Amino acid sequence: MPPKPLLTALIGSFGPPAAADTKVYELRIAHADQEARDANFNAFRGDPDWVAVRDASEKDGAILIKDGVKSVLLKPTDYSPTQK
Repeated sequence: MPPKPLLTALIGSFGPPAAADTKVYELRIAHADQEARDANFNAFRGDPDWVAVRDASEKDGAILIKDGVKSVLLKPTDYSPTQK
């Protein structure tokens, strides 16, 4: 079954180099605006398939992320090719 299109556009997925001593992973996802971002993430968090996968991955205990998950909204610079 193909994934559900809950997030509008995945720009990229980034992780540390193999030799790095860190566990930072970053997803860059494009949304039309903050309202669309909030609606997309609320739909994702409530998606039954995601809830089932999350629950299965945490069956032996919660997956803890130091300092929690961070969500940061970024605005393109004036010279960014993503400007409209």
